[in-house]
Amino acid sequence: HGGNMTGLMWALHRGHNSVVELLLSQPSLDVNSSDSGGLTALHYASRNVTGIRLLLAHPPRLTSVNARGYAGWTPLMSAVWWGSVEVVRELVRVEGVDLETRDDRGTSLEEAARARRCPEVWGVVQARQEERRREEEARRQEGAMEAGAALQGAAGVQGLQAGGGREEESVA
Repeated sequence: HGGNMTGLMWALHRGHNSVVELLLSQPSLDVNSSDSGGLTALHYASRNVTGIRLLLAHPPRLTSVNARGYAGWTPLMSAVWWGSVEVVRELVRVEGVDLETRDDRGTSLEEAARARRCPEVWGVVQARQEERRREEEARRQEGAMEAGAALQGAAGVQGLQAGGGREEESVA
């Protein structure tokens, strides 16, 4: 861990969640600050599922979900490395968390999970990646259908205008 650890980081790291709650109740608390190694409160909570849940309950203030700390690790990479299945479950649900992240050496989440012999952790990440792909595909299909409907509507209007407002019979 780097120097300049905040009280919030210390409480999260040590699992003192009542202190975490007290600190988070302070509106002026900067939940995104980092220590001298670039680690944020989320990094320090990578083995504390209750702490992660407490932090994630403050979404407007929390903007460091993909912050890179020591060796380019994000909070998710830290949780994967430590084999914290429940923390990983919480983090992969966060809007915008990078599921394709790699550390400074190019190590992926999958490679980190395999190196630590944590197939369950990788399974959680992989399931969320697949879910995001399905969501993206559904959005693409929905957009294509809307675009198609708009084109059909425009073509129908043009056809009516060209025919003087009458439908024309087609000659075969």
